[in-house]
Amino acid sequence: MKKSTKKELLEINRFRSLFPKEIKVRIIPCEDGSRVSYTIRISEFPNAITEAENLDDLITMVSDCVATVLRVPKKYLPFMPRYLPSMEIAQYMNAFPRLKIVRSGELSIKESCG
Repeated sequence: MKKSTKKELLEINRFRSLFPKEIKVRIIPCEDGSRVSYTIRISEFPNAITEAENLDDLITMVSDCVATVLRVPKKYLPFMPRYLPSMEIAQYMNAFPRLKIVRSGELSIKESCG
């Protein structure tokens, strides 16, 4: 991997500063027979909508959606923050055992460090 120039580092930091530290998402389940997918709306960006089939998808798709809205160039994507969901979201998406059933609602996802 080539070393980043000072100008590139400044651009990386500029784009990173645009990312909110925490975002709120609305997760809407979509059932199609035995398959469940989720439509995700990001409250901080009114037109930001993405989809996921599981928790791994949610992490990837939400972070990618925010980067897309902020128009982060592809070459800088590996340096951008990723949003990690709470245990509540993981349970909601059946990635971990549920403590209670939740239909839909607004939940928070915090930026990961690194």
